[in-house]
Amino acid sequence: SEPMTPSQGTPAIAAAAATGTAAATEPATDAEGLAPSVALAWQGDGATPAALAALSQRLQSAGIVVVGPNALADAISDAPGCNELTRPDCLASIARYPAPRLLLVAEPAGDALSVVTYDTQFGARYSAARMDRQAPPSRALDTLVAAERRRLRIAPWFTRSFAERDGQYYLAAGQAQGLGIGDRLAVHESGKLVRGPAGQPVVWEPGERSATLVIEQVLGANTSVARLESGTRVSPEALLTAGDAR
Repeated sequence: SEPMTPSQGTPAIAAAAATGTAAATEPATDAEGLAPSVALAWQGDGATPAALAALSQRLQSAGIVVVGPNALADAISDAPGCNELTRPDCLASIARYPAPRLLLVAEPAGDALSVVTYDTQFGARYSAARMDRQAPPSRALDTLVAAERRRLRIAPWFTRSFAERDGQYYLAAGQAQGLGIGDRLAVHESGKLVRGPAGQPVVWEPGERSATLVIEQVLGANTSVARLESGTRVSPEALLTAGDAR
């Protein structure tokens, strides 16, 4: 088994993410105390390299929930178009479930490792970072983690609904992200994404609230069930923020 594989906590859904220890310096959680998540993918042959395990640990230490390569593969095994992870239709599927904000794709680059970051929700691809495949220096890990945190902060924490049954909405967020029974999420069917001159996302501003969900079950580390408290619908594309979750 790989050291970064998340614990399993959802009976009907395979992938779950590991919680991390809050960093002593600056945690990645937002104002409501909810933790963002990222997914790691290994695109090489053989076992996951030590550098990726070290990166996973460092991300978790910064308060970021990590979906490891095995859990990610399980979650998207039947997703259309995901024979190639970075295809737009696959990224769109990943954005809905297991719903990491960022996807970090690692592949061999000679004796080193290349890590390219994709924003699953906003379609950005960031420049590759290189690191030693076996024992990357701490400063290299710190630099990459700091970059990921900046990328996460272009938007407030959000998640999405990946399924709906009998008026219950299943969310790819749970205890690991900090959600609890009774928390409320604001539903935004629209929003405004501001991009910089190079086309990279700079900030996302939520659109008007169209509905409110309240968490009624927490099924495990990374899954919860919500029901409508106000409003009439929640589309699969809607972004759910923690406007008054507490």
